[in-house]
Order: sequence, then C-alpha cells, then structure tokens
Amino acid sequence: MVAWYTTAWFDKYVKGDPSADARLLTTRWRHDVAEGAIDLNHDANMFSFYYQSRLDIHLGEGGVFDCEDMRTGCAGMTQADGVANPYWYVNVDTTPDRGPVPPNAPTGTGLYPKTAHLL
Repeated sequence: MVAWYTTAWFDKYVKGDPSADARLLTTRWRHDVAEGAIDLNHDANMFSFYYQSRLDIHLGEGGVFDCEDMRTGCAGMTQADGVANPYWYVNVDTTPDRGPVPPNAPTGTGLYPKTAHLL
C-alpha cells in the first residue's frame, strides 16, 4: 500500500499523470483479500484502525478531495482505479512510462525517455 500511494503521488505531482487521481482515490485497500487472509481478525481493510488516514488533494479536473478517514471511506472514493488485480509493485517498476509527455514534464531526468534528446 505504501508503494501504491507513493507511486501515485509522484505520478501526480512529478509526472503530471492525470490517471493518478483515480489511484489516490481508490477503495482497493479497504477490501484487500490478502490482508483479510493474514489478519488475525480477518480485517481486509489495510488502513490503520489506530490513526486516521487522511487525504486532501486538488483534483486534476478541478475541485478538491478531502477525506478525514479513508478507512471508513468518503464520497468520491472509487473502485475504478485503472489497475488490474493483484497489484504488484515489480510490475510497475519494470514497465516503461506510456502516453504523451506532459507539457510541464522535467527534461533529462530519465522519467520520460522521449525527452532524452533534449539534453
């Protein structure tokens, strides 16, 4: 889950990837089968029951998403995060970036191979 949110955050704020909002607003971690299988209470919710899991972001299409406790869920969260199950970070790490280079993308960083010629 840490890798999921870290990757989505960097995709949104570094790469300018518009699909990152759906990944940040996912309900995927509230009903994780693997978590339920190993949790002593069979609780499939990966968000902490000790601390509130807050998220407050500006959405790419305008507006704001503000959720004080993602464990209980908030309006605007969705199952449609665009990523197949099961999620495995190695698949993300070994797959090249796709799609057009955003207009504000940093050049020469290796994030966007298409920009390597701009060095």
